[in-house]
Amino acid sequence: ELHLHMPLTHAPGRAEVPSLSEPPAGVLPPSTLEFAESGLNGASPVPASASSCSAFRFESLRSSWSDPDSREQGCARTTTCPRLAMVSEDHVACLPLDDPAERVASRSVRILVFIMLCQVVQMFMSYDGGATPASLDTLNENMNNSWTAGEFGLLGAMDKIGMTATSIFWGRLLQIGNTKALLAIGLFLNAACTAIFGILRMKIPMYAVKFAMGATQSLQGVWATVWTVTMAPPSSKTAWLGLGGVSAGLGNGLGTAVAGIATANGAPYALAFELQAGMLGLLWIFLLCCPQRWLQMNIPEDIEQGPTPATQGSLRDLALRSTQVVEAAPDVSKPGFRAQCSSSWKNKVYAWSALAISSAMFVMSGIQFLWVRVFVEVWDLDKNAVTLIFLLVTGIGGGIGIAVGPRRIDRLGGFGSAAGVVRSLQELRSFSVIAVFGGVVGIACLYGKLRGKDSGYLRAWGDHWLWLLFIAVFFIWGALNASIPGLCGINMEVVPAFMRTFASGTELTIRNILGYAFGPLLPGVIMDLAASSFKWSPETNEADKDWQLCIGLGFVLLGNFSMWWVLNRAVGAAMVALKDCQEDALGKLQKALQSEDIILLEAAVQVAKELDMHTSRDGEAVIGMANEAIGAFHQAGKAVAKGSQAFTASREELKTSMTQLED
Repeated sequence: ELHLHMPLTHAPGRAEVPSLSEPPAGVLPPSTLEFAESGLNGASPVPASASSCSAFRFESLRSSWSDPDSREQGCARTTTCPRLAMVSEDHVACLPLDDPAERVASRSVRILVFIMLCQVVQMFMSYDGGATPASLDTLNENMNNSWTAGEFGLLGAMDKIGMTATSIFWGRLLQIGNTKALLAIGLFLNAACTAIFGILRMKIPMYAVKFAMGATQSLQGVWATVWTVTMAPPSSKTAWLGLGGVSAGLGNGLGTAVAGIATANGAPYALAFELQAGMLGLLWIFLLCCPQRWLQMNIPEDIEQGPTPATQGSLRDLALRSTQVVEAAPDVSKPGFRAQCSSSWKNKVYAWSALAISSAMFVMSGIQFLWVRVFVEVWDLDKNAVTLIFLLVTGIGGGIGIAVGPRRIDRLGGFGSAAGVVRSLQELRSFSVIAVFGGVVGIACLYGKLRGKDSGYLRAWGDHWLWLLFIAVFFIWGALNASIPGLCGINMEVVPAFMRTFASGTELTIRNILGYAFGPLLPGVIMDLAASSFKWSPETNEADKDWQLCIGLGFVLLGNFSMWWVLNRAVGAAMVALKDCQEDALGKLQKALQSEDIILLEAAVQVAKELDMHTSRDGEAVIGMANEAIGAFHQAGKAVAKGSQAFTASREELKTSMTQLED
């Protein structure tokens, strides 16, 4: 009698593990006949020269499962212990700690560091991103209307240019330098530059100080991303990454509110920046009080209890397979600059996810940069009302997106495996369709307003184009904020841990050039080109100014199409990487069956489930036969298991037997 049964147990953030308990008689996995064609007893379909995609995962699981102490310690039949994964009713495998960062710092300490140095610091560093656009009209008045649209665009992009120029440098320096010293220097300089920016009234010095502000912000961005990916609890990693978007949004909104309301009521624009500098100074003092070990971005090997199933196995395999890098060098912890650049750009999943993040940031920074000017100039709204509506539309829309997006990704299993990366990217692509729809509606609203200068159907409440545009931006903001946490997590998880600071700096560079910098810069250039091409006079003609502003905002809304296209390419790259990993895992599973090694076979089944091999006909058949062998071993002992048909049958005998069983 064949005991082929695969009920599944599932917990959020954990790969599904097959249970090998005895099934009712006659239960067979579907399509078992396909197993005979998969090459169990023949040559492996994976070339011998190929880099082993799953060997690391197999060996780590085999070593942990074969340890008698670990198998006996706490292996009661219970589902309450997060370290246990049921393999059968009488066999429980003890997996490594779910949260290895506990050995670096307790969860409460990590939450404190995350709130203060990843969230609050991020919030006040993002603050000037909202304060600057909200102060442009007042700044222009104070400087005798000497600014052009292109110069304003350059000013808004200057801090992003600074981030771009230094992100890779900081990423490399964090690999070799003292983390706490670097963070302390960077935060102090950022607070000082922010205070100076508020009192300047000359263009060139303002550009220079804005550049310095961005240069110091990039250090914080690189560190916070890598620290969160490494130190966040695995079951809530996407949520922690999503909170980074919340803090950035709150900072932007707070800066917009303080600067917009203050300048609208006669206060100098410097007030908003002096407040920002003061808060950053207090956070600098908190940073000085933190021990160095709280800020480290890696878990030392001497205290880490081996690789965790969620992060060190299949995702590491995905990184190796998609970059085609084989770790042959003995010292992989200190690769050179050129080697890391080459490895990053060969990793297609990393590259496309970085471009998708940039597309989202381009749209959001462009909308934010033009929001006040468009609704004050084109719709003649009060600046206080425009500022409040911006906070409501983007705050509620972004909040809903952050609440829904990370939760949805975690419910799908997260991105802790190669298969999880594919599922997550497919879900994020669905979110981008919502943003594309919002962009189309927004462009139509802008054109409708320009073609019909009237009060609309709503009369005293504003025209219908106004409210439709608000709704469009609401959906765009929600969809983009739902996507960014998952994209950031995938972008870091698909590279080896020793490369993450460098990879984070590279991604931040791309984000700042194509996203933050181009968001305000390109619309300003397009607006100036449109005015020049059509012989408009926006300085003296209100209609020309309206067309110029609407063309700029419409160009930004087109950016939603680019994100959808990029995510399509990311999904394709992830599926190619997953297929390669599945082929390697299938070969290892077949070899494990042939080797009659039950420990290796259990590890192979675990990896196969993480790679979603049970969703394919060949994979399901092979896993079914492996479960039959494991069940026979635990039920009747090794001697009987060795005689199991899964171990001994030839290809033709296996095909004949399965045909009879299915009949």
